[in-house]
Amino acid sequence: MKYLQLNFFPAFLLLSMLPCGCIASRNPPTLPANEVAKELPLLWSEQEEQYQQTQNVNEPEVFQQEAGVGIENGIIAVVNDRVLTLKEFDYEFYNAIEQGHFGRDQENIYSIVLDMIIDRMLILELAVQKEMSVTDDEVEKALQHEVSNFPGGWEAFRRMLEKRGMSLEDQKDKIKDERLISLVMREIYAGLISPSPSDVLKEYRTRKHEFTEAEKRDLSLILILKSEYGTNITKAKQAGQRIKKRITADNFAQIAKETSDGPKASEGGAQGWVKRKDLAEPISKAGFDLSKGEVSEVQEMEPAFFIVRCNDIQEKQVKAFKDVQTALSRELIHKMQQGRKSKALAFIKQNAYIRKLPKDLYIKYRQTTNQ
Repeated sequence: MKYLQLNFFPAFLLLSMLPCGCIASRNPPTLPANEVAKELPLLWSEQEEQYQQTQNVNEPEVFQQEAGVGIENGIIAVVNDRVLTLKEFDYEFYNAIEQGHFGRDQENIYSIVLDMIIDRMLILELAVQKEMSVTDDEVEKALQHEVSNFPGGWEAFRRMLEKRGMSLEDQKDKIKDERLISLVMREIYAGLISPSPSDVLKEYRTRKHEFTEAEKRDLSLILILKSEYGTNITKAKQAGQRIKKRITADNFAQIAKETSDGPKASEGGAQGWVKRKDLAEPISKAGFDLSKGEVSEVQEMEPAFFIVRCNDIQEKQVKAFKDVQTALSRELIHKMQQGRKSKALAFIKQNAYIRKLPKDLYIKYRQTTNQ
């Protein structure tokens, strides 16, 4: 069986023997896999209720030849007449952990990754049943494109494959699988109509709060570090008060350049446009309580006294519909596609024979091999 890889990172291929166990996702299928391929268009046309299961079939042939799902057999799952090996799954499991996309709960990662691999296996099987194909020339062109965009060219690309325990042929198989999956998904998505402007507008109005930008202030800051005055905090505050007396309506930037201990003193203490959450709480509170052009009194925080000026105010704003329409439309299309994909996979799984290793056995195995 070929590797059904979601991504490519080195896997720690560790094998040990633990008591086996398996669970069945459902009873054996009541419709042959090739018949599922014929019936699937009914689902895509939203007429799946016309489908009727008409005949029984035996367990997939693989169960007549293999001992079944289990760590000691090196099999994580059986999907119809194909198996997912422990070695293959380890590769994807460690990749998911390194990527960090699914958190750190290993039981959760196990379930997510296993379901993703099974989905890929089912889609690839369907591509074969529907006699979809990808030519060697297409694969070669895709490979050349990958290499041309890979830093370091061919040699670096080969080293990357070696590090991941892959051959060039493995990579070509991966490309072919990705192309076949793309062809199947194209059929699944066929007939989807882009959301109308009125649909997008309705979504915008429903989620308008998501497009509200918080109030912003253009602030400038003078810092007087307490450490410059040793343990005499009073002197530091008095220095701040003397600075405050020198400030006029139009000389804050110059005074900041001359007196501030802050990192932006050379820029006149300019903080630029900031949201309330962008600054330390004492500074943001003082700055956001000011009117435009107003300068605060000398305020204390750790490790400094400070004076802040509000140069300008940008009130809370709601993004205009025209500014988010394209992004919202794409998001709605993606939701429609995911819904269609989920429905198609659910239909396929109703007629597939799937057995999985219980996650607690895999986690126990993983913990044992990592000791």
